[in-house]
Amino acid sequence: MELARAVSATRPAAGPARRCPQAKPRTAAPQPAGRRPSRAQRLQPVHAAATAQAEGLSAWLAAAGVDAAKQAVAPAAAGLVCTRPVKAGEQLFAVPAAAWITAETATQSDIGQHLQGLEPWLAVALFLLHERAKGAASRWAPYLAALPADSGSPVQWGEEDLKELQGSQALQTAMAYRAYFQQRYEQLQAELLQPNAQVFDPAVFSFDAFLWAACTVRARSHAPLDGANLALVPLADMTQHQRGARSSGWQVRQVGGLFGAGAAPALVMEAAAAMEAGEAVAMDYGPKRTDGQILVDHGALDPLVNQASYALTLELSEEERNFGDKIDILESNGMQQATEFVLRADAAPDAGLLPLLRLLNLSGVCLLLCLCLLLMLPLMKMLFLPSSKRALLPLLCLLNLSGSDCFLLESIFRNEVWEHMELPVSEDNERACYQQLIDGCSAALAGYPTSIDEDLALLNGGSLTPGSRRAAAVRVRLGEKEALDATLRFFEDRIGRLSNMEYYAERRLKRLGLLDDQGKTTWDGFFEGGIA
Repeated sequence: MELARAVSATRPAAGPARRCPQAKPRTAAPQPAGRRPSRAQRLQPVHAAATAQAEGLSAWLAAAGVDAAKQAVAPAAAGLVCTRPVKAGEQLFAVPAAAWITAETATQSDIGQHLQGLEPWLAVALFLLHERAKGAASRWAPYLAALPADSGSPVQWGEEDLKELQGSQALQTAMAYRAYFQQRYEQLQAELLQPNAQVFDPAVFSFDAFLWAACTVRARSHAPLDGANLALVPLADMTQHQRGARSSGWQVRQVGGLFGAGAAPALVMEAAAAMEAGEAVAMDYGPKRTDGQILVDHGALDPLVNQASYALTLELSEEERNFGDKIDILESNGMQQATEFVLRADAAPDAGLLPLLRLLNLSGVCLLLCLCLLLMLPLMKMLFLPSSKRALLPLLCLLNLSGSDCFLLESIFRNEVWEHMELPVSEDNERACYQQLIDGCSAALAGYPTSIDEDLALLNGGSLTPGSRRAAAVRVRLGEKEALDATLRFFEDRIGRLSNMEYYAERRLKRLGLLDDQGKTTWDGFFEGGIA
């Protein structure tokens, strides 16, 4: 199972509604997404083999088959940097699969028989601890020596540092990870480590050591080498994180060999634009993920750009009265019971958010009405003619279907129903959607001990050390609040315009010619002569 999916993160606890005062959008010292500094600002000094670790790693990579002459990168204090000017499309590095650490690497090691059947991340984590204990005798010693003692993730932070994340979604996620790692470690202790103590030295495989290994594996693995295909890739895993980075990201390709013969898989990355010597070699660890998610998973933040965001998960409750109908509609449209949306301070909510909310908030009557009108559309077009007054009866019969008769509505028009969720269904439904988001954002904002203004003052006051844990925490919690506040304002504005919106029934009647463009009936004479 992919590690990220095994951890169930919860939202911050709701408290009494409280607005963070913010008269207008403001910008902290780090720049917002989309305002990447000039190239001159991005250049970093090249630390040419500045430490023995870097030299040892370079020599080890060469022995592992990494052709140094073909690489355009080198390790530096903050990660990889270009060693020379690079053109757009030029390869930055290529690391052959022989140099990767995978679950197969672990299961083929001298403790491999004990690692069979474990999830890839877990097998690799235990392998790291085993090899680290060997010291210089390990084949992987130079790589292990270059790994930091701390992944940077809040999962490994102490209590004092975590206080800065109080009330944040990032703290909830970090604590969920830590609880999950604790649970897995206790399970390993009972099933693997203690029964095989002669292989797994308790001093080597302590919980703190396990936590380091688990966080290291999570922090340094990226698509496409994650999940079931997880691999740690020396050199490549020093790629830095930047929003809107100037690279292709990681790609697995067949390289080497004449005309493809004898080619072997390698992890490569290319420059998406021209780069200069000393420029950071970076990729965006998660374009659709929040800064908090990046910090928890990878222990990193873009050093210059804030992406103020908050992850919102909408889930259809199994206790919902119309759960069967709604889950059918979701699944037939390629959606799941739970869907995550990222709220952004600098963008309107995702286009898929409101349709899902409208469906989740459909009452039994409203859901039935939508399905009924869709079912009757062909019949209404055929029967609602000026000469026919008999069409009212079948329509009323259908609209009053209830109880066991509702089987007539099952599954037939699921795709059409979803299409109509893309526009307002009814004023009550739309109001419920907006109010749900307003209440949720207000409750989440009330859980933070500081306001947006206070965090901005702290970031701009010069008291925070750039790159410190405290600075990272303040940036993440501020970004969450800005995204929540922007979403709150967006829907507060819309809820005041509900009476001016056009809803499902009106749209349908206009298409059938029963209402004109001004919303007036075209059938004023229909009920004349005592028919009503």
